[in-house]
Amino acid sequence: MWYKAMPTQASLERFTVETANSNKTMVIILAIVTGVMALIGLGVWWWSDAEATRAAEASYAKAQDACEQGQALTCLDHLNEALRRKEKVEYLELKYNALDHESRRSESLLTLNRLLAMTPDHPHYNFLKFEDEANYGDWETAMRYLEKAVSRAPNNGDYKIAKATQLVENNRRAEALPLYKELIKEDPHYYHYWDQYALSYQNFNQYDQALKIRLEGLKQNPKDDMQYFGLGCLYDAMKKYPEAVVAYRKSLQLDPMEDSIAAQRIYEITGKRVPPELENLTSQTLPITSQGNVVFVKADLNGVTGRFLIDTGASFCVAPANKAAKFKLKPTGQVMAFQTGNGMIQSPIAYGNLRLGKHDFENLRIALTPPMKDDHVDGVIGMDVLQQFQFEINREAGTLTLRRTNNG
Repeated sequence: MWYKAMPTQASLERFTVETANSNKTMVIILAIVTGVMALIGLGVWWWSDAEATRAAEASYAKAQDACEQGQALTCLDHLNEALRRKEKVEYLELKYNALDHESRRSESLLTLNRLLAMTPDHPHYNFLKFEDEANYGDWETAMRYLEKAVSRAPNNGDYKIAKATQLVENNRRAEALPLYKELIKEDPHYYHYWDQYALSYQNFNQYDQALKIRLEGLKQNPKDDMQYFGLGCLYDAMKKYPEAVVAYRKSLQLDPMEDSIAAQRIYEITGKRVPPELENLTSQTLPITSQGNVVFVKADLNGVTGRFLIDTGASFCVAPANKAAKFKLKPTGQVMAFQTGNGMIQSPIAYGNLRLGKHDFENLRIALTPPMKDDHVDGVIGMDVLQQFQFEINREAGTLTLRRTNNG
């Protein structure tokens, strides 16, 4: 026939079913293929990310080693390699510290801004930003960052004393005075609080009120050489020179040191040099032990002998919190910002009496940090102690030589 037969209803239904089944099969196949490809892509991404993480961590470890050895430029090279692969807060923290050490302000500021972008509520990054803005005269911006630091770490006395000092410098002393009183009540042994409180009057020639504060600080801390030194400076400003000489001399009796400001002022006022024993002209050599680039020395903390790491990169002395009972350290209500291997933390503050060789440090501020990896390490002696000496570490001879320098 010249025409084709029309399909029956049954054949049309059969064709429709077969087509639908075929489409379902294709959809299933496509779904399986897509899923497999996605899994392969995910696996490739995971492997690539894992490789990048491993490479970044390796570079970061090298950077830490370089920083510990004082090789800031090498440290920065390794950090930049780590950050090229992964951007992590701890990498940026170390980069900021290394750049700051090298006085590369513009680069350190960019790094700090990135840290703040990643962790906008971090108290210490806000405090560092405050310091930067204050140094360059933008007081209102600086105070916004400082207020945020204080609000996020309300027990950090260093942040609050900075706030009080900034308020005084900007003619808002009425707001600062309650802060000074609060800090001294919480932590009466910290000389810096007393000093800044007294200076809030002394710098404006209100000597009578400043004298009351200096004498009260001395009453509560009668063995603190710095309290006597501050009192001497005040008497000096008041032109009460005999009283200044007595206070300066007492500060040196408590803590003899070479070429000190106190000894120089005594000479300028009286025309006489202080006795040699008050300038501590002799040096002392202590035995040390070394493990690679790490140096340890024995010292007494609250009368208990311990093994302490000498760390020129640490601003303060440190004791692990799990050693607090051993050294009879009681945490105060205050904290301080402290850099650890796991980033910046807020560490409780305690006070202790440290004896390093024949040198005594009364009411020394000590940060109580998380336990150290090596339980045989009892703490860290930082620059708050070391900067008071001309010191030399001789690893080959196994000695630490100390000689007092000109602070106070």
